[in-house]
Amino acid sequence: MLKSNRTKVSDLEFAMPKENSSASKQVRTALTYISPFDERFLKLGRAARLAAENHPGLDSADIMDMLARAVFSGAFDPSPIDLFDKAAPEARDTAENWLHVPIEMPPAEMTPAQRKLSPKPQQYFGANRMTIASVMESLDALPGEALQWHNLLHDIARPEGQEEAFAALTKMPFDHYPKAGRRFLEDIYVPRDKLHRWFTLRQIPVPPFLDQDESQCLKLPSNPAKVKHIGTMQSTRGRPQKAAWRSITKALLELRTEKPKLPKKLLAYEVWKRAAEEFEEGDLPSVATIQRKMGEILRSKGH
Repeated sequence: MLKSNRTKVSDLEFAMPKENSSASKQVRTALTYISPFDERFLKLGRAARLAAENHPGLDSADIMDMLARAVFSGAFDPSPIDLFDKAAPEARDTAENWLHVPIEMPPAEMTPAQRKLSPKPQQYFGANRMTIASVMESLDALPGEALQWHNLLHDIARPEGQEEAFAALTKMPFDHYPKAGRRFLEDIYVPRDKLHRWFTLRQIPVPPFLDQDESQCLKLPSNPAKVKHIGTMQSTRGRPQKAAWRSITKALLELRTEKPKLPKKLLAYEVWKRAAEEFEEGDLPSVATIQRKMGEILRSKGH
C-alpha cells in the first residue's frame, strides 16, 4: 500500500546531485505538463512497448527490465558539469538533459485551498537516479521494505550506502518491483536523444520510432512570419526534417570557422541559441541532436 506522504519537493531537495545542491535550481527544470505529442520525450513504458514490436520474441517487460536497470545505473543522468566551461551549467539544465517524473507541486506554488486537495496537483520535474530512488522509496515503490532502502540512501554516516543501493537496483529484476513501482518507472519521461544514444552504445538496433528527425511529421509554426522557413527544408530520404536545420548548418559552419577550438558541446548549444531566436521551439532539434549530427555535417562540408 502506498504511503500517504506522496511525492513532495523535499524528496527532490535531498536527492539533488552535489554539483546542483540548491533545491531552487532543480525546481527550475520543472515542466507543468508534458504532452504525449512532445517529440522531445517518451515514456519508458511506451518506449518498451514500441521497442518490443521491433524485436519479435521479446515483450515490453523484457525491455523495461533493461531500462529500469539503466535508470539506476545513471545511464540517463546528465553529465557532470565542466567547471571550466562557463556555459555548461545552463546547457546542462535544459529539459532534454533530464529524465522527468511527476512530483507534487511545491506548497509555495499552491493556494491554501489547493494545498488541501488530495491527490495534489503535480508537475514534471527533472530527475536523476537519486531523485527517482528517493521518491520511489517515499512511495514504498521499491522492492522489499522501504526502511531498508531509506537506510541505504540517506544514512549520512555511510555515504557509500547510496552506491550500494544503486548497485543493488541495477541487479533487481523488473518483476521484483511492486505494481506501484513498475507503474512509476513506466511513467518516467526519457529524452528521445538519450534513449537513442543508449541503444546505439549497446549496439542494439535503434527502433524506428527513435529516428525522430525523419519519422516526425512537420509542425506548422504558430507565428506566420516563420512559415517562410518551411520552404527551405531539405530531406535526405524524402521525409521532412526539422525546419531549422538549414539555419543550424549555416550557423555551425560560421561558428566553427570563427572559433575552431570551441568544445563541441558548447558549439552545439551556441548554434541552438541562434536558431531559437528565429524558430519556434517545435521546429528546433535538441542540443543533444545537434551535437550528435555535428560531425556528419562538418565532414559533408569539408571541415
